[in-house]
Amino acid sequence: MTEEYGTRYMCGILENMRALCRTLNFSYLPALIEEAQYRAERMENAIEAYSDLTYMEKKRVELKAEIKELKKQKENIESTDKG
Repeated sequence: MTEEYGTRYMCGILENMRALCRTLNFSYLPALIEEAQYRAERMENAIEAYSDLTYMEKKRVELKAEIKELKKQKENIESTDKG
């Protein structure tokens, strides 16, 4: 197994698993499975967060348009009441 510092990616973890198969030394397999699961969970969380963020941005645009429309309605009501 190679020493890597910094961020490890799924491809690197899977390559390490392939190396275990080539050498038939499976002593590190449980740790690599845990690391792969951890990385996969982080990817899933990032995808979900991005989805939530996209939804919230769309909702914000809709609410801003609604506020603008309500302000116009308020101005029309106020101008009708004065006149």
